[in-house]
Amino acid sequence: MKGKAYRRAQERKIKKKYGKILKSMFGDTVEEPSEKDVGRFASVHGAGCSCAMCGNTRRSVLSKGGDKTTIQEHKSDMDFEEEKNDI
Repeated sequence: MKGKAYRRAQERKIKKKYGKILKSMFGDTVEEPSEKDVGRFASVHGAGCSCAMCGNTRRSVLSKGGDKTTIQEHKSDMDFEEEKNDI
């Protein structure tokens, strides 16, 4: 079992990483992102929101009753069908 010191070190590491990401996202418009913004961004593992494009595709598609495959799986299935038809 890891202790508090380990968790705090990991938290500092994550916040430092996402601070750099935020800085690169906004470029020259923001000199230094605030600690509040960095903490908010890092606490959700870098996810900007929980929409269908940012979140889990299966969860959003299943809630709407649609096809259960992701776009990548759908493309893979289409390629497989084309190859099968060519033979």
